[in-house]
Parts: sequence; structure tokens; C-alpha cells
Amino acid sequence: APLTVTFDGRASTGPNPLDTWIWTFGDGSTSMGNVTTHTYMTPGAYNATLVVYDGLGLNSFPSVMTILVNAPTPPQAPANVIATSLSRSSIRLGWTNVSSNQTSVQVERCKGVGCTKFVRVATVSGTATSFTDTKLSSRTTYTYRVRSGNTVGFSPYSNLASARTLR
Repeated sequence: APLTVTFDGRASTGPNPLDTWIWTFGDGSTSMGNVTTHTYMTPGAYNATLVVYDGLGLNSFPSVMTILVNAPTPPQAPANVIATSLSRSSIRLGWTNVSSNQTSVQVERCKGVGCTKFVRVATVSGTATSFTDTKLSSRTTYTYRVRSGNTVGFSPYSNLASARTLR
């Protein structure tokens, strides 16, 4: 959810020319037309119904279809996070996006061997697969983790990746 569905009744036939298509979507909404679009806002199962009328006022039996609307889910954690030292003051991270429904990726780091106090240092696009961290201290080990996010929430954190800046 939300889920937008296009309903197409153009394949309907009858002994007389058809002129009216009435749709009920199972959530209290209705529409007319041989093709229509409806957006379901809430997860659930809905029985959408089409009744077709001809020019003489005769109507078809209701044609019913069930529409399943799933709740959105948070994305999965990025995988294969790797940290690589580039210089005395920069480290490049790379990762694999496992989900296609993320809208952002948060990058967190901590400083020092065995560190545990992570701080967010960047939020990048959900399609990003790398980030270069700059203005770091030389000859220092940094550990990173990343997680994906969308409107529902955040994934678990990725694996940890560490690198030491150069001299």
C-alpha cells in the first residue's frame, strides 16, 4: 500500500452494444468507464466488481476479482560492505544493495580499533553503492556500517568494514 490498479473491461461482450461499465472497488469507492484506475491506500483483501450494461438497460452478472494489497516493508540490509584506504585522510566504502525498495542509505562510522560508538556521517541515495569519507585523521583505523531506509523504516545494519588511513 498504496497500490494503484488499472481495471480494464474492454473485453466485455454481450448480444447488444455495451454502453456502461460500473466498477466497485471493495473499499467504498466506485467508478464508471470501460477502463479505470483506482488506488488502494490500506493493506487488505478487496473484492472489485464490474457490472456492464447495454443500451437496452440489460446488465451482466457481476464479475468479481480479489485484489490483495500488502503492507509496505522496510528494506533489507546492504551486503558486502568493504572499506578501502585511499589516502592519509580518506577511505572509500563500497556495498551491494540487496533491496530495490530503499530510498536512502545511511553511513555510520566509529574511530579506533575495537570502537563501538558509531556516528552517522552521511545519508546517500538509495541507489548509491559507494561513499568516500574525507577529512579523516592519518594512520587511524575507522570502522563503518551502513543501513537502508524507506518510508516504512530502516533495515538492520550491514556487516562491519574497517580500514586504516595511510601515513
